Amino acid sequence: MEPGKTIKVMATTGEVGVVDEIDRGGAVWLRPPQGGPEWPADPSELREPTERERAKAFVLMTPVGQSR
Repeated sequence: MEPGKTIKVMATTGEVGVVDEIDRGGAVWLRPPQGGPEWPADPSELREPTERERAKAFVLMTPVGQSR
């Protein structure tokens, strides 16, 4: 997982997050793609996003007036 670029989804809640950091204890810290407070997640609770979830996350991560 590459911080700032990897997108994961909480399997239990469906929340989409961008990997912000992985701490020494193994917790993965996620941040909403549109910005906001980060939250910790156990790696076993994460899944890969669908193509639709990934596309939406990239749209939310793109600043207005810019393209990727």
